[in-house]
Amino acid sequence: MTVYITQRKICVKSWQTSNNYYVNTHEQGGFYNLKVYHQNVRGLKGTLNFLSNFLYSELTHIVCLTEHHLKDQEMNLASIEHYKLGAKYCKQQYKNGGTCIFVHKSINYDIIPTDHICKEKDLEMCAIKLNHPKTNIVIIVIYRAPSGNYDYFLRKLELFLKASCTITTEYIICGDVNVDYLHSHSRKQQLDMLLATYNLTSIVNFPTRIVNGSSTAIDNFFIDLSRKYTIKPLINGISDHDAQLLVMEKVMLPAQKLTSYFSRDFNDHSIHVFLMHMSMENWEDVFAGNNINIIFNKFLDTYLKLFNMCLKKNKTPSQPEIQPLDNQRY
Repeated sequence: MTVYITQRKICVKSWQTSNNYYVNTHEQGGFYNLKVYHQNVRGLKGTLNFLSNFLYSELTHIVCLTEHHLKDQEMNLASIEHYKLGAKYCKQQYKNGGTCIFVHKSINYDIIPTDHICKEKDLEMCAIKLNHPKTNIVIIVIYRAPSGNYDYFLRKLELFLKASCTITTEYIICGDVNVDYLHSHSRKQQLDMLLATYNLTSIVNFPTRIVNGSSTAIDNFFIDLSRKYTIKPLINGISDHDAQLLVMEKVMLPAQKLTSYFSRDFNDHSIHVFLMHMSMENWEDVFAGNNINIIFNKFLDTYLKLFNMCLKKNKTPSQPEIQPLDNQRY
């Protein structure tokens, strides 16, 4: 069971899992369902443990984050279990902002340089290319501040796409571009015209940020619609931006063989023990506070302590045979 506290509601998500933690969803012919996660986290400090546990339940290959708020050295020290830092952009002059991509340890990739076109507030981006001889997928994550220069953003993005595009290139662009796609306006039309040149279309048609009764879709994915895909929002309370999860069908992934893997034993007994400890816990420190951030952090610390105590991880020395993922179990 996972508990997500958001500004709008408290969500309780229950699931049944197999005994092992599998990320790759295998299909016939060596193809996989590629899962790409994006969220504007509004700061990674204090949220990495929660994000790690949330990703554990979603079985994601690529994790794209915007507004991590970390400096370069801090970003190098940030870690998410089962993932490695693939690419990053950190601000030097201003506070906050920034983008990064975490890649599951089973995936091979190459970093694509972007610093030469990035400019704080106007265009903060990083990119990777999946390293497979039959796959030419480029994944780009972008953050553009509301006060950024929109003309610079469009011009430099076009230069990057033109320079990296080949006849086989397939782009997946995600991020918070601060262009609301729930309404028609000139900036949306300008971005649509640019991306249509590369056969890219916006696919997020639901609100990604709801604040004080205002609903906007300023976080988005842009992909080639020739592929079969699904896109859905994920509410986890990490920030006031909901996450988005893209699943692209039948993608050849550059997977490398792992020498070991971790698993948790989810069974009726371990879940019962976890729930029993949760019910016996003294929550006075949580309910006594009046600052929502302090209350949440105290709750999360206790929750993760009990979760890790009752549902322990085990390391297995060899990579298991990859099994099909049943998305209906969540």
